[in-house]
Amino acid sequence: MNAYWDLVLLCVYAAIVAHQIFRRYETYSIAFHSVMLIGPPAIIGAVLWTLDCLPVEMPALGVISLLYGTYLGVLGVSIVAYRLGPWHPLASFPGPVAFRTSKLWMAGCAAAGRECFVVKALHEEYGDVVRTGPNELSIRDPSLVGRIMGAAGLQKGPNYLGMTLTHDGLPMVGIQDVDEHLRRRRSWNRGLNSAALKEYEPLLAGRVAELARLLPTLQEKVIQLDDQFAQISHKIMSDMAFGENSKIMEGDQKKFWAQLDSGVIFAAFFSHVPWLGFYAMLIPLVAGPLQAFLGRCREFAIKRMLQGSEKRDLFYYLNHEDQPNRPSPPIHQLVDDGVLAIVAGSDTTSTALTSFFYCLLTHSEVYAALLQEVDNCYQDGETTLNTARHGKLPYMDAVINESLRVFPPAPNGSLRQVPRNAGVHAGTIFIPPGTAVCCHLYSMHLDPGNFSYPEVFWPERWLLASGKIPSATLPRHAGCDSEKGLGSFAASALNHNEVAFMPFSYGPMNCVGKNLAMAEIRMVACTLLRQFDFRLQDGWDPAEYRRGFKDYGIATRPRLPVTISRRR
Repeated sequence: MNAYWDLVLLCVYAAIVAHQIFRRYETYSIAFHSVMLIGPPAIIGAVLWTLDCLPVEMPALGVISLLYGTYLGVLGVSIVAYRLGPWHPLASFPGPVAFRTSKLWMAGCAAAGRECFVVKALHEEYGDVVRTGPNELSIRDPSLVGRIMGAAGLQKGPNYLGMTLTHDGLPMVGIQDVDEHLRRRRSWNRGLNSAALKEYEPLLAGRVAELARLLPTLQEKVIQLDDQFAQISHKIMSDMAFGENSKIMEGDQKKFWAQLDSGVIFAAFFSHVPWLGFYAMLIPLVAGPLQAFLGRCREFAIKRMLQGSEKRDLFYYLNHEDQPNRPSPPIHQLVDDGVLAIVAGSDTTSTALTSFFYCLLTHSEVYAALLQEVDNCYQDGETTLNTARHGKLPYMDAVINESLRVFPPAPNGSLRQVPRNAGVHAGTIFIPPGTAVCCHLYSMHLDPGNFSYPEVFWPERWLLASGKIPSATLPRHAGCDSEKGLGSFAASALNHNEVAFMPFSYGPMNCVGKNLAMAEIRMVACTLLRQFDFRLQDGWDPAEYRRGFKDYGIATRPRLPVTISRRR
């Protein structure tokens, strides 16, 4: 019996020591995990066998089971007890027990496309700061945004390790080292500044004109507008990332984009449990599609490098072709940047365009007002592809902002992480070292403390806040009696905190493609509204759109069935 308890006590002690090692040296190394999970019981068993101290009454299989059962069981209990106990650094922050215990719960929510809704509900229950993981906080207080995401903010979080399933060669947006991130971002800044965007106008105009030529062939048919926007956004960003002659949209285009779309669920899940993602990469079913997709992108990048620049595109700047004295970046970096441009640039913009038109088609008074503004801005026969007049459409900007507020394409915002060597003070709270932190933009966008009547689509709120109109009336369906004038508000009577409005993130590591996305949305909207009338499919329930709005880190495009006709 003494030998039995000696074995158990040694395993208990080893498990507690192993937990402390795991806490101190968080790593995604499978070799390290294997050594720590398999090694200690094996060493204990080998030493006791050598000393002839194993329980003689137990068969070998029983001893092995006792060794590993005790060790792994105590390790699990120690981890859970620490995470739920008062000695954990985040013990003072409220949150559900399940989420404090393991990130697997949030990973499941993410894989189901429900993460942003779950986190919003947690903030409504627990307040502005919620513990959403063993070592993670979600924040809804806009006053903390500057400290977390501003010029002196925190580094990027570890979620991109899980989304890309790699330690090395992270895309620019996921690089955790702040100095390296800003260094890599310089070529993006050159490629997406005002001068560069002016150079891209013919490319944008050509693709938008292509869409405008296609739509008349679909008149009076039910079309999925979301598909049309996905195709044009994919084409634009493929041209930008790998050159106009990439042919990325020809041939097996459906297979190519299906590989990308099918990966979002895996990416959403593993972004919360990066360590598990590295195990998944050992499974051909998981690794195969990702490697195939990256292989295709590598082909496009090499082809683009060999053919040189016929026109200036984003690749021109990413490949340092504007600085001939600088060597080209490594090919893997160009592939990573190209994939980032396609994913971040096309999916988010097409989702924003789809939500923009959904909001128009479900709010007839907004549709009519925007149509009048666009018609007044352009004379008959004048092209809408010229961006010179886009800055003279304040109601257009208000509608875009409001659709981005209600349906943000990246609802969860940008995860950040406190350095491991020092905590930070943000407002009245202290965030311990190593904590992952997210300023949850979906929760902030729909918080009545930031925006009055947050669930109501009301573009006029932006005109009120900017002083362009003195007062405005809430839409009738907002629950106010507009006929009696009880729904009319001045700006001073409303909450409107634009610090809480972050559809393109915030600070020096925000979305570098914001201006390109806005230019594309304005150009598509002006061109289509001037030429076509849009109607929702007869009998289609608009509530389907909200039910179909899912969040996999990047929001999906719900279906938007419409019919179109030429404007007279």
